[in-house]
Amino acid sequence: MKAYCDMTREELLAEKRHREKQFEAVKAAGLKLDMSRGKPSRAQLDISRQMMNVLNSEVYYNDETGTDVRNYGVLFGIPEAKYLMGKMSEVEPEDMIIFGNSSLNIMFDTVARSMTHGVCGNTPWCKLDRVKFLCPVPGYDRHFKITEFFGIEMINIPLHEDGPDMDMVEEYVNNDPEVKGIWCVPKYANPTGITYSEETPLRFAHIRAKHIARGYGDHVGAGLDRLGRHEAQDRGPLFRRDEREPRAVEGRFVVRRARPGAAGLRNGACDVPGGAGRVTVLA
Repeated sequence: MKAYCDMTREELLAEKRHREKQFEAVKAAGLKLDMSRGKPSRAQLDISRQMMNVLNSEVYYNDETGTDVRNYGVLFGIPEAKYLMGKMSEVEPEDMIIFGNSSLNIMFDTVARSMTHGVCGNTPWCKLDRVKFLCPVPGYDRHFKITEFFGIEMINIPLHEDGPDMDMVEEYVNNDPEVKGIWCVPKYANPTGITYSEETPLRFAHIRAKHIARGYGDHVGAGLDRLGRHEAQDRGPLFRRDEREPRAVEGRFVVRRARPGAAGLRNGACDVPGGAGRVTVLA
């Protein structure tokens, strides 16, 4: 078939009539399809059905510190929730901060704060001449929409079976101070379903950029293996602290909760300057 740009006017009109005829045939079929992505099936929703019976008027609503969880709560979240999410995320409870239930909102807010206030005391991105993001492709369109919204230049990085092309990532981060971040989905990546190899997070941790480069990881697949249906092992936080060579590594993630309708994904941001640091997971 000829490319549309190579067709004559008559050929384009004929093609339009052909496509309209196909469209009408599809409409006539009366199909009612739900094309939305990521929605759990009824069977998946029923996994947590019995949790709906846990809370009643007889329940003790105080956490282990005595805080009444029906109230506004405390800054860093319910201790028991931090312990639960820490076990799922393979980090210590003190490295957890409990946030809201929408991962994309958290990522958007993190980028927005970087635009207006900068990262770790550095110049706000909005005052820089140019800001760039590394975008593994194929990737998640909603991640790319965030950077597009803020006018951030996006650089394609090939996504292989073991994760993004780390040679390219290291080349950009080490040599281009305008590169401020990279989008990552370390496990069951959307849309290919690949999981990063064990080497890939270590290469991230060993990047020694002179400027702050922040990795934004959307860890949607975390915890799925505990259902016994997948063989891949959990990677824990994407930007785990390397104990052999301590570095300031801060990863922020949010974990999908048992009740899908009330949860976001496990997402985050990771600072990679020099010096000792920690891993922080947002749930």
